[in-house]
Amino acid sequence: MIPMPNSVAARLPGWASLPLVLALAACGGGDEPPTARAAAGATTASVTTATATTAPVPDLRRRATAMLQFQIQDPTFFDEAAAAYPQFFGHLGPTQTAGRYTYRHDATTGNYLALTDTEIVLMGPVVDSLTNPVTYARLDEFCARPATAHFCGTKQVKTINVSGQDRQFIVYVPWKAYKAEGTVPVVFMLHGTGQNAETFYGGSPDDMPGGSGWRELADRDGFVAVFPQALVHCFWEDADGRDGVWTGANTTKPHTTTKWAGGALGDPTQRPLCTPAEVAALQDPALAAQLLRQPQLADDLAFFDRMVALLIQDYGADRRRVYASGFSNGGEFTGRLAVERSTTYAALAASAGRTEDIGQPLPPRSVPFVFSVGERDDRATTLLPAVTPPQVPRLPLTDSGADPTFQAVFVKPFSDPKKLNESVYTFTPYTYENPDDQRTSTLGIHTYSTTDAGLRTTDVLHVAVVGELFHSYPTGRTGSHPFKMAEVLWGFFQKYTLP
Repeated sequence: MIPMPNSVAARLPGWASLPLVLALAACGGGDEPPTARAAAGATTASVTTATATTAPVPDLRRRATAMLQFQIQDPTFFDEAAAAYPQFFGHLGPTQTAGRYTYRHDATTGNYLALTDTEIVLMGPVVDSLTNPVTYARLDEFCARPATAHFCGTKQVKTINVSGQDRQFIVYVPWKAYKAEGTVPVVFMLHGTGQNAETFYGGSPDDMPGGSGWRELADRDGFVAVFPQALVHCFWEDADGRDGVWTGANTTKPHTTTKWAGGALGDPTQRPLCTPAEVAALQDPALAAQLLRQPQLADDLAFFDRMVALLIQDYGADRRRVYASGFSNGGEFTGRLAVERSTTYAALAASAGRTEDIGQPLPPRSVPFVFSVGERDDRATTLLPAVTPPQVPRLPLTDSGADPTFQAVFVKPFSDPKKLNESVYTFTPYTYENPDDQRTSTLGIHTYSTTDAGLRTTDVLHVAVVGELFHSYPTGRTGSHPFKMAEVLWGFFQKYTLP
């Protein structure tokens, strides 16, 4: 037995609140400590990549054990530790195995960070033990704590081939999903135009720092969070009036950016796709070659079908609890899912992304849906001249559900395929309080829940205008808009399951 130095609590404050198991991790079984294996110059095992062809494993505990052995593409635990404690683990080398240990070594500090199936193990100056591994904490205790759960989730960047095109998406599996008995829910988060999956997974200093909030909710409540990546498309856009009149910047050059095949993409009057000749004439030859190799319009429906099937097969996803939220163009695509995949998704949401082509065909099921838009969203205020004074570019936070322009722009694209009666609705003014810092936001919520066709008793459409929100996905973090979109939507999603 080696006593854990008291100074460790001060050195690792994020971990220090957990019980410390002061036992030698190297006892029993004849396993060599990492130093012995490394000193002997033995060849270390490499980390393998999980693939979409893995056989189904119905027992999630067995799947959890396999993932804890880090047979994955991205061992999140080590990366999180290196980011949180660079003074101890900032230069960790490659993942290696020795006996029952999976570990990384920081040659600069001399510290080792290791895992077994059940424990976190340290060795080196960080624990004043240069030759014997010291168990720092049990995984089940460490990973169950909200403050440290993100160390234990698994981020995998998956690639599947759809219609001859490689497509990528991030799958985040939290510790609670590993440990769950039975199937678990899945939530897709779709990025907007010009954005990417990584932005909404973890964020960047310049664009949504910290991510969208869905990863933290997955840690808290034990669902699998998925962040798919859209392909780059070449298209023209009638951005100044959406009236089919092509003037000014619209006629000079096409857009080449990430875009989901939803909304008006491909519509000859709003977002026509570039011809092969226009693509070949792009100034970036590499981009032109890439676009010419892929279909003009991505088969995104097939992409989502494949992802759902893989998540059910390989991750224990519950087919009755699959949900999707989208921002901007990603919201346009979730609107398409509501019509064309109504029996796949239990509930859906679109933030700042209305879908122009959602009206037909009539879906076999009416999907519970939330559409939200910012009061100061500059891409929405221009669409409502009847209710927006020109000098104040704001959407109404008052009861505007009966206004024909408001209905045409924000209600009918979603209510028509659901066969909801727009004349029967309730309006609720609401004050949202951020649970972390008590900042508030005002909302105007229009709820439509009656149906002409009797598709299902769960028919509901919420159209929410969020006060002081521009064209962005609010996360509620300090320095940003106080509204926590992900948390509110997750509360909505949990009310619904497929039959």
